[in-house]
Amino acid sequence: MIRAVIFDMDGVLAYTDKARFDILKTILGKRNYVLSDDLYKRCVGRKTKVYLREFFPEMTDRELSQIYDERNALLHARPAEHVAELPFARACVRALAESGLPLALASSSRRAEIDLILHEIGIHEHFSVIISSEDITKYKPDPEAYLACAHALGVAPEACAAIE
Repeated sequence: MIRAVIFDMDGVLAYTDKARFDILKTILGKRNYVLSDDLYKRCVGRKTKVYLREFFPEMTDRELSQIYDERNALLHARPAEHVAELPFARACVRALAESGLPLALASSSRRAEIDLILHEIGIHEHFSVIISSEDITKYKPDPEAYLACAHALGVAPEACAAIE
């Protein structure tokens, strides 16, 4: 029997990967780095700093941090331009919450981004547990984030439905 539901965020509740990639592409272009659209599929689901280091090994740690921070600042300054709610996401989350099932979110995004996105689409209050990249040491497809959600909810992993 299902006793809790654990959601992924990007690609399930909201779609932000492409927007974050496009912001990054613009920032990099101003610094004479070319991040082509054909690389986009290789970047989805990966940590930004990891793939930037892979594609631009000549980039200094300081420059990498500045680019990453600039991207995040732009996302936070105008979230409505960069966050797209997936169809029926809000209705699904609300219906499950109203049914009494506890809801959790397992994401490899940073907590600040998660909070921003969930508030932007109006569903933050429905999640009693949120596990972010700051809470785990292994990233998806490793199940650590989902197991951490189940543990925090006090529900056996086999009694959780995961929506990925």
